[in-house]
Amino acid sequence: ELPSSPGAQISCDIFLWIQPHWRPPAVSPLQEASLLLRVLTDAGEAWTQCDKYFEAEACFSKAVPFAAQIESEVQSKTVVLPSSVEALAALVGLQVARGRAALGSGQVMLLSVCVSKARAASLMLSELQGTGAAGGDLRCAQLRAAERLLNLGSLAMQTPERRDECLACFEACEQGLQVVDRSACSPSEAEVLSSMQTMCFKSLAAVHLDKKNFQAGLNCCNNLQALLPGGATAVAEQHPSVLFLAAESLLGLNRPSEACEAGVQLAGSSAPVDLGLELAADLFSADPELGVKVARQLLEHGGLTAPHIKQFLALCCKDMSAQPDKESTSSDAPAQALLGFLSMEKVQELVAADGEQGRLCFELLFDRGAHCFHERAMPAARKWFQAALSHLKDSETEDKARCCRSIAMASLSLGQSDEAKDYAGLAEKFDPGHINTAFLRFKIHLLLGETPGAIREIGTMAACRGFTAEFMACSCAESLGAKHPAVTLAALEQLRALQREGEATALETPPLTVLRCALQVHAQQQALDWEKALGILRESHGLITEKMEPGSSNPFPVETEWFASSAWNLALKARSSQLLAPTGSLMGMAVRFMGLGGSQDVRTRELQVTGAVVACSALLEAASSQPDPHPLDMQVFREVLHLGKTAAEGLDPSKGDAATHLQFLQCFDFCLALEGPTPESAPGLLAGMEASKVDAKVCVLMDEARMEPGGAT
Repeated sequence: ELPSSPGAQISCDIFLWIQPHWRPPAVSPLQEASLLLRVLTDAGEAWTQCDKYFEAEACFSKAVPFAAQIESEVQSKTVVLPSSVEALAALVGLQVARGRAALGSGQVMLLSVCVSKARAASLMLSELQGTGAAGGDLRCAQLRAAERLLNLGSLAMQTPERRDECLACFEACEQGLQVVDRSACSPSEAEVLSSMQTMCFKSLAAVHLDKKNFQAGLNCCNNLQALLPGGATAVAEQHPSVLFLAAESLLGLNRPSEACEAGVQLAGSSAPVDLGLELAADLFSADPELGVKVARQLLEHGGLTAPHIKQFLALCCKDMSAQPDKESTSSDAPAQALLGFLSMEKVQELVAADGEQGRLCFELLFDRGAHCFHERAMPAARKWFQAALSHLKDSETEDKARCCRSIAMASLSLGQSDEAKDYAGLAEKFDPGHINTAFLRFKIHLLLGETPGAIREIGTMAACRGFTAEFMACSCAESLGAKHPAVTLAALEQLRALQREGEATALETPPLTVLRCALQVHAQQQALDWEKALGILRESHGLITEKMEPGSSNPFPVETEWFASSAWNLALKARSSQLLAPTGSLMGMAVRFMGLGGSQDVRTRELQVTGAVVACSALLEAASSQPDPHPLDMQVFREVLHLGKTAAEGLDPSKGDAATHLQFLQCFDFCLALEGPTPESAPGLLAGMEASKVDAKVCVLMDEARMEPGGAT
């Protein structure tokens, strides 16, 4: 046994001090080198055990000359002596001990050199077989060298980056054990030899599997099976982990059926359940049915608990997430296989008995369903959500409602509207008054073209628990995409009402965007509601005016130009329908928006003057129409008139129709100053316009004046 580190170092120092002055007469130079080598190796190993790698390497460095002496003398001997066996065994011990220290200190290159030299010394030791070396001493030396190589390989195996070095150690160990004369071994030696060979084959199989050398790993498993007297039965009883290594190797070779057979044997053995679960999950990746088959075997043999079921579920879900093509809209085989296993009565009992694990299973199932839903694999998503629902207790009503809503959405995507309605009803039953359920019902009505139902849900959403303005914005987007303008307008009106009440401050959609969208939808209707369109324009004008500070520029130039263009085009549409009041009001709004734009170019002034003439004349004519005159808004009339006159005064009267337009506007202004544009005075004004052929000129100008929506003014 190795002494303690300080004692070993003191003994080593004393020995090295007396060595030059004392040499036993019966000791040969080879024996002396072996003795010194062993002393230094023992001292180095003692320092290594204390993690004193620098001191250990100092001892090993002192032993290097003696190692070279041993190699030289052994190779030069024509007759093998017992001292040669002892010296080579000591040489293997030195290189293994030095490699262990190098592994601990992280000296990768030194570790590789030591492994290589240890393997070479082991081969030299193996070559002494049959050369007349003392049998017992040689066997002991071979077994001792193999044990040291096996230990170093096992230690290196703990570091994933050192797989090449540990493979070299295991291969050297296996080669050394092969040449041991088994027939001459004592019972104890035979037992040690068999144990080390078993360990060596298992270690080799594990390293080959890790390096994806699947055929080499399978060969090691087969060699071990051939080594044991009982063959496959002995492997299953004594070394069940080998079945796992063999099955994984077969999987790597794309032989899942054979791997499943090994997995079934593994499930019935004494191997840890975790190994069986890992194999079942790996088999599930290759063939879901085979993976579930192994899991069923584990269940039947009583090895599974609720945590194990959750672990298996997590592994399978992770695999399916990593391979999205395995679970598509056309194939839900993985879901069918796994959910079939989870629906087994015994599995349900185990999970139900463990509340924490049952909750974890629910979360895994629901997350898997959400993943499939996102990937548009709706059949699989619905199955996962239904399985998640079955793992909930009666008291978990909120989660039950969440599952029901998810199932309803998946069913709706598959065109199964009746089932979607049923699950939406269940969601309302489990968790009444939740906004998500109301929004779900809204979507169902929308997709089924049930406009009254969709509008009704819009009206009830604001009273639901968890409501935010974002839901109303989503309703607008959903209905707009589904081309249901009536529903869109209802949602937009609700959203704008929320904005007015200050309940949509967190919403990223600004009020002008909501109004713009509403006006767009209105403008696309065949039966246009002129009053609502005017209301939107007035509210938009008010919002822009409210944000404008005296002396500053318009903060919404793009929106202002868009609203001006839209109002102008709507006025032309109203005129084509011979609607005087809407024509005048809408054209007046166009002029008012242009007045906010701040642009002073000639084209804008011309349009503003033309619009003012058209608006004022239409408003006056509407106010004098019989038998139902339209009330005239004096404030708006004066504002439009003022904007038109201001713009006309900035134009060159010698060009275009500027002079004529200005005369019209001055005439209107004179009329206001004289007696006011009342229904009684309007006929006289219009009669004067008709007598001078002004009205025909204005109509021509209206037909020619066009503004492209969104373009330059």
